[in-house]
Formats: sequence, structure tokens, C-alpha cells
Amino acid sequence: MLHKRKIRLNIGKGKIIQSAVFVAILIYLLGTLYTQQDLLEKTTEEYNQAAASLELEKEKNLELQQDFAALGTDEFYEKVAREVFGYVRAGEKVFYESKN
Repeated sequence: MLHKRKIRLNIGKGKIIQSAVFVAILIYLLGTLYTQQDLLEKTTEEYNQAAASLELEKEKNLELQQDFAALGTDEFYEKVAREVFGYVRAGEKVFYESKN
């Protein structure tokens, strides 16, 4: 006749507590990693937007510096007269776009 033997695992309370603490720490670390990854993506997107905005402002600044340097020259007055007031030189032909 065969006898069934009960196998007892001799796991003490200390091992169970240690395993539970390990699992809890692992879950905490994975949750923290997930939230930090999300935060990193958002921050990277904000940085890229700020960098693009900075480049645009640098271009505007360079344009303003060039306009300021040209202030008082004949070329500046001609540019203002053409762009602001629509003046043209004698003999120049003016073309207008029609909107159809």
C-alpha cells in the first residue's frame, strides 16, 4: 500500500516577511520608474518647444539688430518708404496679385 506523504515546506515567518518586503519594494520601484519616465517625456517635450521658441526669438533679434544698424541710412529710408507707404521709384512697374 502506498502512503501519501505530506511535504512540508519549512518556510519561517522571517522568510515570508522578507519576501513580502522585497515584492513591495519592487512594486514601488517599478511605479516610480513609470512615473519618472512620463515626467521625463513631458519635460523633454517642453524643452524642445522652448528651444524652438528660442531659435525663433534669436532670428527676430538678429533682424532687429540689422534694422537698428541700418537706421538713418538711405537704404533704411527707402525700405520704410516702400514697405510702409507703398512708394515706388520712377519708372518701376508695380504688379498686384488678384484674389480669385
